[in-house]
Amino acid sequence: MGQKYSFCIYNQNRKKMKIGNRKHLNLILVIIFAIGFLMRLVLLGSVPGGDLNQDEALGGYEAYSLLKYHHDSRGFFYPVYLTAWGSGMSALMSYLEIPVISVLGLSKLSVRLPQAAIGCLTLVLYYLFCKEESKSFSILAVFLLAISPWHIMMSRWGLDCNLLPFFLLSATYCMRKAIKYRRYLIISGFLYGLCLYCYASAWILMPFFILATSIINYRDEKFPERRDLCFAVLILLFMAFPLLLFVLINLHLFPQISTRFISIPRLPAFRNGEFHLSVSGIVNNLKSLFRWTVLQNDDLISNSTKEFGIYYHFSIIFVLMGILSVSDRIKKHAANKNEMIMMIFPAFALIHGMLINSNVNKMNFVHIPVIYFCAKGIQVVYKKTSQKVLYCCIALYTAAFLMFSVFYFTDYNELWSQKYGSGLLEISEHIKTLQYENVNVCWGVWDSRYALLLNYFEVPTDEYVKTVVFDDLNNPFQHPVSFGIFEFYDEVPTPVTTKDVFILDKRTKETKMTMLEAGLSEYCVGDYSVFYKK
Repeated sequence: MGQKYSFCIYNQNRKKMKIGNRKHLNLILVIIFAIGFLMRLVLLGSVPGGDLNQDEALGGYEAYSLLKYHHDSRGFFYPVYLTAWGSGMSALMSYLEIPVISVLGLSKLSVRLPQAAIGCLTLVLYYLFCKEESKSFSILAVFLLAISPWHIMMSRWGLDCNLLPFFLLSATYCMRKAIKYRRYLIISGFLYGLCLYCYASAWILMPFFILATSIINYRDEKFPERRDLCFAVLILLFMAFPLLLFVLINLHLFPQISTRFISIPRLPAFRNGEFHLSVSGIVNNLKSLFRWTVLQNDDLISNSTKEFGIYYHFSIIFVLMGILSVSDRIKKHAANKNEMIMMIFPAFALIHGMLINSNVNKMNFVHIPVIYFCAKGIQVVYKKTSQKVLYCCIALYTAAFLMFSVFYFTDYNELWSQKYGSGLLEISEHIKTLQYENVNVCWGVWDSRYALLLNYFEVPTDEYVKTVVFDDLNNPFQHPVSFGIFEFYDEVPTPVTTKDVFILDKRTKETKMTMLEAGLSEYCVGDYSVFYKK
């Protein structure tokens, strides 16, 4: 009987948290899910506005390539890891985008919909995970996640590494469920394997995280049967093996593997240089980690805003209170297993933050636990005060959420456009209606926006693979000098020929008169102009 105590939030002599009457909890939960889903899905094809981020544009094009041509933009059939820019990109997001693109076509909506759907599923999963403690606490926790600026923003654009929070939480949840239901252990092994295909920087810490979580999960519990454990481990190893080969191949210990069914490529540049193991490197990494954690802003508009932060600026008080409360419960051997598992994340985040120059998306696995501790902090406040104070906290977050919602669908849209540009999609659609021999892109060779052209023009991948010429084959971020009908220039090439069309960005509009004097007409949208002969 004594072991069951650790699964309860409070014993019988302690005050239980109530968000509302029991008969109203389900209605509150439905409202939270409805608001959370709407914030992640409404106007997904147009907000964030402007053009796609380069990473999501290239990830979408890779999915299109795999769907139509069965190989990626470098000619590898079904790769376990995408070559992408030259230094690689996790492949799982592109594979998830394939069925959506097959139905909706290649568009801003189809590139972003898988991540938005994952964001919605995360809300449900997080509720189920926290429900192991109590329904009232789980509703409070999922409320904070549903209105979190970080999670809303993350869910509305298609960055490959942002799949990790969902799959890591789902794997951990299944491991928790495996105590009662054996089949969940095998599912957990599969999901931990998928985590490896979300984010390469997590590879080093993942084995230690799984080990620590397993120790906590099966502490004071019957150890899983040997057959189930072996099967789960074998599934995990089976899924990890291609990536282990990928690492060995890119350390030049084995040749790359390229078949019609699976490929393990050797990248032009392997990003093992992201890890900084020197004393000065570790110190600088910790400074960076501390800065954006305290400010809740890493200066990347796709991750955070200075106005609202990652979780709302005032949340830091509740987060610290929650961490201190859970730490105290662990010292007193009174913590439940969810609390102990959640304490693993900050510890591993600190180690991870020491090794790399981090930002919000590079540390995405820690944000859900931080929101968990925020809920714990509010719980502490309630226990030491009253129900009215709890309602005041909820009202504070509701007001902050309403202000953020207005900001996100108005001012934030403009900030995204300022960062990533606007008008290139419309320019691309206009060019498709013209007659021309070549498209001269005059924004500079060293520019990753070529990924947007691949995406918007749906360049045939076979043609791209055969014709692309890169500026530097040894650079970790390669940029094409030309491919197909596209040629890239730092300045407008001379003499200006009327057989071609010219794409100029806002930095090169001073050449407008030159183009007009050559007898070309201009079509301008947002930050871009196209000059062509009528």
